[in-house]
Amino acid sequence: CPYECTYCVNTIFKNNAKGLGKFFRIRSIENIEPAIEQLINMGCEMLYFQDESFLSINEPTLRDFCSWYAEKVKLPLLIMARPETVSDAKVKLLADMQVPLQVSLGVESGSQRVLTEICNRKTTVDELKRAGDILKKFGIRMTGFTMIGFPTETREEAFMTIDLMRALDMDNSVMSIFYPFKGLPLRDYCLERGYITGDEEARQFTSG
Repeated sequence: CPYECTYCVNTIFKNNAKGLGKFFRIRSIENIEPAIEQLINMGCEMLYFQDESFLSINEPTLRDFCSWYAEKVKLPLLIMARPETVSDAKVKLLADMQVPLQVSLGVESGSQRVLTEICNRKTTVDELKRAGDILKKFGIRMTGFTMIGFPTETREEAFMTIDLMRALDMDNSVMSIFYPFKGLPLRDYCLERGYITGDEEARQFTSG
């Protein structure tokens, strides 16, 4: 993932990899084809690409992938995407594959303040809504990932997230509780403000 969200472990991975070369890499069709062929031979009936921002690739690369997938693979496919990377052109390429497809969107919060100031998300609530509208237009099944319990998040802002998910009317909704993993910028934020001591047991953050 090329982004640097304060709550995501990918930010830790990126920081740990500094100085070791290019972090954001794209696997070619030639690279993934043998692995997918092996899965099909083993009886795999569906594929889920563990790529948090699948639509970050450019349109020509996506076009090549979709042509290859529609011709050679044809299995139901699950992908994840950042809302700001969802466009009519890219979603049409996905829809034209004519395979069962689900796109999971990282929504996280319905509060613009939380998205911008706390999460370091480079998106707006309006862009979240636009992404949902585009996917609906092309008949793509959707899942939304959200999170509550961000530091400084108010009760009202938590319900803004719930209200946004109701408005988006997605097929599935997955809500998580923020966890201050070691190495996260948002953990440091919590430590600096005294929200946590750093000595808490893991279960304390999610047990209520």
